[in-house]
Amino acid sequence: MKIVVRSPVPYDYKWVYEAMNRDMLEYLMPSNVELLRYDGPEVGGIVKVRFKFPVKRYWTVKITEVKHEPGCSYFVDEGVEVPFSIVAWKHQHIVEQDGQHAVIIDDVYFKATNPLWAGVLYLGFFFSFKARKRGYRKYLLKKMEHEQGNTTV
Repeated sequence: MKIVVRSPVPYDYKWVYEAMNRDMLEYLMPSNVELLRYDGPEVGGIVKVRFKFPVKRYWTVKITEVKHEPGCSYFVDEGVEVPFSIVAWKHQHIVEQDGQHAVIIDDVYFKATNPLWAGVLYLGFFFSFKARKRGYRKYLLKKMEHEQGNTTV
């Protein structure tokens, strides 16, 4: 199944891409998820999280591709250890320049053990990524204010 969510933000794409770091990830994570490892968005980097409830599960992805082109940068993570009967996971994190602003694109492909379960997961992932739209804007605004000396992140 495929999910694509576009999140426009009023900043330069290069600055936004550089802001996609451990701090942003922790800001966007729900309270029931703990970040155990973050190597950064470089090929071979690992990100590992643990779901604390309702049941303890681990989710590990590996960065398999990073690309920088004029007007666009992205990295791809692929599932190494994924829970909830997911058998394939690929998430492309894209930041594009679109006129005077950037667009963050979460392009996700996943496959589950059966179609019914995939539909249930789709709904959960879809709403989770939709919620990131607001999270991205809030985090980047705080980061910009911090860089301008107005507040802390």
